[in-house]
Amino acid sequence: MNMSSMGERTIVFACTNPDYPGTQYDLSEFAQGAPDNLVGAGCRAWPGGFRGRAGLIADLLPVIRAKRSGAPPSYFRSYVTTPH
Repeated sequence: MNMSSMGERTIVFACTNPDYPGTQYDLSEFAQGAPDNLVGAGCRAWPGGFRGRAGLIADLLPVIRAKRSGAPPSYFRSYVTTPH
């Protein structure tokens, strides 16, 4: 986990799938939260913001990294954004 100069948590790790070299998975939004309103692409379907759970994502990060870092980007996005 990296910390920016502004004190916000940045949680980024590399995809280990050999078919996607250089791909990074970014879970920072789950630590920081998201705004209530969006502007631009996807703003009409945006259900609203949420508060970040920095402690929770920090606790889950080792498991997510171990189990899903080798997933293709489309699978990873679906995995972290779809309720299970």
